[in-house]
Amino acid sequence: MKKVTTVLTAIAFFFATSAFAKTSDPETVTPVVKAVFTKDFAKAENITWRKSADTYFAQFTIDSKSVTAAYNEKGELTGTSRYITVAELPMPVSIAIAKAYAGYTISDNISEISSNGEITYYFTASNDKYTFNVKADSNAHFTNEGRVKK
Repeated sequence: MKKVTTVLTAIAFFFATSAFAKTSDPETVTPVVKAVFTKDFAKAENITWRKSADTYFAQFTIDSKSVTAAYNEKGELTGTSRYITVAELPMPVSIAIAKAYAGYTISDNISEISSNGEITYYFTASNDKYTFNVKADSNAHFTNEGRVKK
């Protein structure tokens, strides 16, 4: 669980700092990481690399979707993230959100983070009074990560 939290934190850190971070020289990415990445994401385009601590982040597009992949120095894929819409959520999660957040507007910019076989979704749910930051797992269990009064 600690490893999952570390990877999720690293991916969240990447998103938070990507606007300010410098792009790594592709030559500083190890050949092992590059080779595994190329095999994992053969259709990747517009690839940029960043490194934070012992993790390499590749940001790229596949089928016009922005994706981020995290690799450790051994070339092991430790996590991926991408933005999806409500329509792209798995049906059980979509149904559970509709029931749990009836009367709320659900953001159509959902973060999907995959790490160690677990998928987590982050979205906002808003009504006239509040905006909730929500975390959902693939079993449709929800955790309110924060609430902002309007």
